[in-house]
Amino acid sequence: MAGLTPERHALLAAARAVLAGRAFADDALTGCDPALLAAEAHRHQVAPLLWAALAGTPAEAALPPAVRDDLLLAHHRNGLRNPHLARRLAELAGRLAARGVEAMPLKGLVLAFHAYPAPELRGMGDLDLLVREADFPALAEELERLGYAARLPPLASAELPAYAQTVGQVRFTGPAPPVEVHFRLLNTGPPPPREPAWDDAVRLKLGGTAMPVPSPERCLLHLCLHAQQHGFALLRLFADLAVARRAFAVDGDRFADLAHRHHLGTTAWFALAWSAELLDPSAPPPPAALAPGPLARRLFPCLWRRRRVLALDLPLADPEAELPRAYLLGGAPLAAKARFLVGVALPPRRYLARTTRRRHLARLLRGVGRALFAGSR
Repeated sequence: MAGLTPERHALLAAARAVLAGRAFADDALTGCDPALLAAEAHRHQVAPLLWAALAGTPAEAALPPAVRDDLLLAHHRNGLRNPHLARRLAELAGRLAARGVEAMPLKGLVLAFHAYPAPELRGMGDLDLLVREADFPALAEELERLGYAARLPPLASAELPAYAQTVGQVRFTGPAPPVEVHFRLLNTGPPPPREPAWDDAVRLKLGGTAMPVPSPERCLLHLCLHAQQHGFALLRLFADLAVARRAFAVDGDRFADLAHRHHLGTTAWFALAWSAELLDPSAPPPPAALAPGPLARRLFPCLWRRRRVLALDLPLADPEAELPRAYLLGGAPLAAKARFLVGVALPPRRYLARTTRRRHLARLLRGVGRALFAGSR
């Protein structure tokens, strides 16, 4: 693919081979700097995938021992960590169930155990949980008993969705990994009055315990949004989309309707199209109902820097710019976007218990500036 360095070309070849169940070509590392290859694999969060492709091949034998050990460690660490995290999640779910509370795991563990060819192929930075805002106090108490803590203004539960989607996600730190709490699955723009993902959730086993997870269509749309919120900058974002499309029976018409209702039609189209272009050329095209018009086909590849996306050359998007960007680039009415932007820039003072509005706005503008500057080179 044009613009790819030898190392990024090798990462793509490795990911394609593992996800398709094919052998890794012996010459796929030609021209690669092994240390740079490992660094790129970690940056794109696909080191376990790279090791799975290389293991037992002549290409693996040719790697320097330090690089080989680094990739092997990443693979084995996931192999030990993910089952442990699934058991911890099951323990937390049991504690919550005893209090009549449900928590819905998102992305990481669901994909690792139910979409990737093996759980160790998908690493996790944090544990994402969707809860009803009324159940947040119970979740917070159970997490605190497990050694977690969160820095959060003293807000009523009903205010938490708006806080999370205008100021910042609710994040608990403590025993690894951090826990990020979501109140709306598609955390972009003004939150709807209630979360509809609970209505059509399905149940999957994690850690031996059946838990609710989003429907296949909502899960795939969430992954599309997640890819956009991170600027389409990581190969793992596209790998998640590729494995989800293969593993989950997605109803294309329902998915397209869901995307349009949440003003994410263009996001979903390009996320799926670019994932297929990078990792799975045999994948079906995105649903025809999502096809963007001529202007969007020209505008959004420029806004999202398609050439650099497909060259795996973009920096990870700045978190300060994540929250508003997806909604502002979506298909919502301009008046709704303007109201949301005002809410992001000037949230209620009680949302900013540990800072001032001036500092909040300055931090937000710095984040947007860094994102624009990073994408300009």
